Amino acid sequence: PGVKNLRFYALVPLLFCLPLVAILGTRLAAISGDNSVLLLLVVGISAVVLCAPSKRLVHPETYPLAVLAISLSLLLHVALISKYLIGYDVHIEYHFAKLTSMNSIWDRTIPNEYNAMSSITILPAIYSNLLNLDLNWVFKPIYPLVYSLVPLILYLAYRKQTSSRIAFLSVFFFMSFNTFYFQMLGLIREMIAELFFALLILLMVQEKMLPQKRELLFVIFSVGLIQSHYALSYIFMFYALLTFCLLPLLKRDNVKSRKLISAGMMLLYFVMAFFWYIFISPVALQPLTNVSNHIYNQILEYVSGPGLSLMPSFVSPVHEISKYLFYIFQFFILVGLTASIVAYREKKFNEEYFAMAIASVFILIACMFVPFVAASFRVERFYHITLFFLAPFSVLGGMTILSLTARAMSRLSTSANGFAARVHRSWPRIVSVLLVSFFLFQVGFVYEITGDSPASISLAIGRKDAWLTYMHTAYTPEHDVFGARWLYRNVGDASEVYGDSSIYHVLTSYAMISGKNLFLLSNHTEIPNRGSYIYLRSFNVVYGMLELHGANLRCFPHGTWPDYAYGLSNTTQIEPPLSEMNKIYSNGETEVYYRA
Repeated sequence: PGVKNLRFYALVPLLFCLPLVAILGTRLAAISGDNSVLLLLVVGISAVVLCAPSKRLVHPETYPLAVLAISLSLLLHVALISKYLIGYDVHIEYHFAKLTSMNSIWDRTIPNEYNAMSSITILPAIYSNLLNLDLNWVFKPIYPLVYSLVPLILYLAYRKQTSSRIAFLSVFFFMSFNTFYFQMLGLIREMIAELFFALLILLMVQEKMLPQKRELLFVIFSVGLIQSHYALSYIFMFYALLTFCLLPLLKRDNVKSRKLISAGMMLLYFVMAFFWYIFISPVALQPLTNVSNHIYNQILEYVSGPGLSLMPSFVSPVHEISKYLFYIFQFFILVGLTASIVAYREKKFNEEYFAMAIASVFILIACMFVPFVAASFRVERFYHITLFFLAPFSVLGGMTILSLTARAMSRLSTSANGFAARVHRSWPRIVSVLLVSFFLFQVGFVYEITGDSPASISLAIGRKDAWLTYMHTAYTPEHDVFGARWLYRNVGDASEVYGDSSIYHVLTSYAMISGKNLFLLSNHTEIPNRGSYIYLRSFNVVYGMLELHGANLRCFPHGTWPDYAYGLSNTTQIEPPLSEMNKIYSNGETEVYYRA
């Protein structure tokens, strides 16, 4: 028995090594461009998942540790690839966190929905003071460490309703979708909001908990969600409303369960949300108002069309394989949910959780067919949120298809009974192989091995040609930060600064310049006013390109979006303004011009 226990826990040392390998791999890739250690990390994660169906290799008791190790490794392998911020919105979030930290007080009167969220104003300032860390490092390792708990919480919720093995494979599918470890690192407020969102899901399935304790925790987690991210709080509001409508249809006669989503709790949630967004931070209601008005106007004008696609705009044979793998798992989700509806009374799914899974399908349908819905929150983020509920059905769907296939084979031929029985018993291994295949494409491993267009900042950091084409906007080079900090020390927030769309990132965070003083530079830009500056980052100086499609609408002056602000152009198109100005700063890759 002792030897067996050692075999059961043989992969535990590997699990502890995964985050360390992620840290070592990012440092090596950032310094030398060598991604071999990061590729080894991906192989190690894949090995853990492939071994998971075997109890002799991975005991179910180690699943929580495996989930935590994989989630933390995936987050760190992107977050630590640079000493500076990764992503887009995170620069604006850093701006307001820095304001709160410098002033030692949260100024809620600043009219910006980012400033309305305590998850990016008060919370990082508290972490910075308690841990004696610069805010930059609070955003990079500390927030990903907190966010890595989300898959673990989901695993506990899934295990409560299925089995340990299904729960592990389900949460790995959730983590495999690259929004989890790439896009979320640029959305600090949503990372904290998703933690409370996952806790609400776990609370939902804890039916044996004392009602008073359950309701108190619901209030605490709801307040945390409302103060962390306005959009996700609205989405949960929609989930709760649709769940309340579906619950009478999903009621089991032979099961008595205590509902968390009751009329009283819904009313309390709505009151808390609207009290915060109307009296404390009314500007956070603006995104919801904008979405509602756009949808209403488009319906009146009979505007129709599909939402945004989850597939990349470029197409190659390797990316085509990735697309079909993605479609396979969507088919699995559809089959798993359909089979669960048919056998609903025999399943262990919590009624409220199951109603929210059905609501997730309605959300995805709205993203596909209702104009502006997908663009309002980005379709990949909508899909990421729906996976909180739909991930288990991807595994259940695969299991159902394999079971039906084995049954059909045994009926067609008695000689195939043995093979059919093996297929039926081997469903965890087959599903895990498909999951790992999906993961290898999502994480960018396959694209690096084949030399195809990259999909990962970390794995492709040494490929300057194709890497720049797709990843340069999310990655902040050191020279750009030095130039921004020089502006912060010598110019401040009192002058107009022109540049390509990167100014709404690096100058917002590391130069602390507010959006009202930032202006987009293009061949349509007139010669800037006297006393203004032009900031050229390394992408402009070294590669001679201007990016015009990544500016943030919330920071754009005058609140309008010009028609020309899309795509890439050549820096030669801005030579007339530059000829009228003096170069006052250069670090070899970043330049600043001034018109006296």
